[in-house]
Amino acid sequence: MTSSIPKASSSRQQYLTQRQSAISVVEGTERDLSLLGDWAAHFGIVGSEGFGLEPTFASYGHNNDNQNWAAQAIQAMPKDHAVIQVPAHIILSSVVVRQELGDSIKPALQYLENKGIGHQRGQFLLFCKMLLEYEKEDQSYWYAWMNSLPRNFYTAVSMDDFEISCLPPFLYSLSMMDRIHFSVFLEALQTVNILQKDETLQDIDLLKWAFNCVYTRCWGLDEDRCDIVPMADMFDHAWPSNIVVEYDDNQNCVVRLKEDVQAGQPLRMSYGMPTNPARLVATFGFFDESPPATYCKILARNPSKKLVDVGYDTARMVFYTADGGISEECFDVVLYNLLEKLPNVQETFYQAHMSGDQGTKVEIQRQYLLETCTSLKLHVDGVLRELELLRTRIDGQDMSLHPRLPMIRRHNECVWDTFTKVKGRLDTMIRNETERRRNEQ
Repeated sequence: MTSSIPKASSSRQQYLTQRQSAISVVEGTERDLSLLGDWAAHFGIVGSEGFGLEPTFASYGHNNDNQNWAAQAIQAMPKDHAVIQVPAHIILSSVVVRQELGDSIKPALQYLENKGIGHQRGQFLLFCKMLLEYEKEDQSYWYAWMNSLPRNFYTAVSMDDFEISCLPPFLYSLSMMDRIHFSVFLEALQTVNILQKDETLQDIDLLKWAFNCVYTRCWGLDEDRCDIVPMADMFDHAWPSNIVVEYDDNQNCVVRLKEDVQAGQPLRMSYGMPTNPARLVATFGFFDESPPATYCKILARNPSKKLVDVGYDTARMVFYTADGGISEECFDVVLYNLLEKLPNVQETFYQAHMSGDQGTKVEIQRQYLLETCTSLKLHVDGVLRELELLRTRIDGQDMSLHPRLPMIRRHNECVWDTFTKVKGRLDTMIRNETERRRNEQ
């Protein structure tokens, strides 16, 4: 049943008398949206007549026993319409948190720098803010909003050891990175004395919940600023999206429509990474199989600038899900690596690429097409073998003991389907190129 938020402010007494006490963050706890409307109105959040929240189980890609609520149009609305407006004073911003904590947080931020994740300081500050507000219980301004947040997460940080062992290499590497960030956050928190309760640091359920809430609900505005915008965090992911987030000169947040929408249509924003669904699984805890292409999973340790120039980029090195098509960047990166044994040819290829000399570039591509396809096929075959082993590991497992396995299995099967199509295409190309060379002899 769709629920809209009130458009007129409730009285402060009405909101306060409805509040309860501590928030339970134990997995399986039902989300409580009963106070969210009064809370939003009390703090000046304005939703249009067409904005509503709808319970949905479909967007996560698994059997979710804890309702997900997402934004939906409850009536038709035109392009550029403001569907929700959130005042600056109720936005959780890492910049404001940094000002609130002052010098007391400096040792923790320095610890992040020393550990090589200084770029995560915005998320860390919001992580601290969530814990501080949780400790205030129903005295927090954000109590009702926090009590409406999910308790069940399917992210890498929430996966058990067996679930992690069922991830293919690329997704595994992304997941381990998120788990490392979580561990470093906990270590950094130990370097400062900002929390009011000793038990907060010992409550692993609470710490994971705060971390997951931050990473699944914040967005970055620049290197130093991450925001969580209550109520505007209720938009599910889609690519392409149908809403856009804007800020006015006073840092109030406005969410507008990018296109006309009809009643019953989901209102969705892009979480980024349209060709990297593995990142959505690791960080956000759901699998999206709608994008037309997926990253080819070729990994390079410390890629050189020249390799990046040639096309080493997760957004561009893709396989197309519909027909197994392969982007030119995949071929170029594999070929450039193969040419390491022929440095003069490698440099000629690089210069041709950089100068736009298509004639020279195509000639080198044609000359080494068989070798490029063969190398790429070895990679694809390796991924398929790994996925077959993971399929065997997952089959027959009790999903109730490992609730994230259905999502992981769905991800793995979709990768399998795409890579199988790519393999078929490469087999054909290798066969044709082998025949061409034979005929030229």
